[in-house]
Amino acid sequence: MEPVPTWARVLAVLVAVPTALGFTLTVVAGALSIAATSAEKHDVTTFAVGAAPSLQLHAQIGSVLIQTGRDGRIVVDDHRRASSITRAAAAAVVSLSVVETSRQGDHVVVEQRALLAAPALSRNEDLTITVPVHTDLDVSGIGDVRIQGTDGAIQLRTSGSAALHDLTLRGRSTLDSEFGQIQLTDVTVSGGTSVTQRIGDVSFDGSLDPGGSSLDIQAGSGAVTVALPSPTDARAVVTTQVGNFHPDRTWLFTPDQPVNPHVWTADLGPRPTGTVTVHATLGTVTFTVR
Repeated sequence: MEPVPTWARVLAVLVAVPTALGFTLTVVAGALSIAATSAEKHDVTTFAVGAAPSLQLHAQIGSVLIQTGRDGRIVVDDHRRASSITRAAAAAVVSLSVVETSRQGDHVVVEQRALLAAPALSRNEDLTITVPVHTDLDVSGIGDVRIQGTDGAIQLRTSGSAALHDLTLRGRSTLDSEFGQIQLTDVTVSGGTSVTQRIGDVSFDGSLDPGGSSLDIQAGSGAVTVALPSPTDARAVVTTQVGNFHPDRTWLFTPDQPVNPHVWTADLGPRPTGTVTVHATLGTVTFTVR
């Protein structure tokens, strides 16, 4: 029998080492999964409110959902789950966040805080707040926020993504996000709404109430998409610095200059009284008909 060449031995070692390491890691991960235990905490707090309630929320961790329910009450549902090697460790992780609630008349304040960070195999923090339809919201946090079904003013400041669905923005509403996406779907602007996104995409699919409503979108780095019904009672001004503009032909946008334009204007309806302004620093703007 001929001896095994040296190069074949080296190759076998190179193949065997990562294979063994991968097998070892798989076994360890499986053992941890089998040994893991979980703990959870679920608290529900209900406040009776009048006809004009408001909610102030500050959330430091996890995801937040604000949805509509019965009139006359605001319900705060705090659900925390964690898994770790021992039940005591999982329970310790669950206890390291706290939700505090208070009220002044019809104004409810909710604050979610993380006391300390702790190692865990998995951790989930879900905060669901159910409010009457006609509720003004003041929301700030560092995670993702979803709001659906409300009819009132919204002040939103987040470092994550924001998704607003099937609601009406009244009065002066502001949506401000550092990272992620801002998505507005089936949203009606009745008053003046401003949207600011520094890094991430902005999508608005909705309508403006006639009579002087305004929508202002300021985007730093990311694409902007606007979908409005035709006609809409507004005059639109779109400005781009680095990026392209793609309007639907229905809107008849006019560029500020024939070559390399940066500003486009259009009347979205006859004798418009409202305004839609879009300013994109870096990214493409698309204007469509819904």
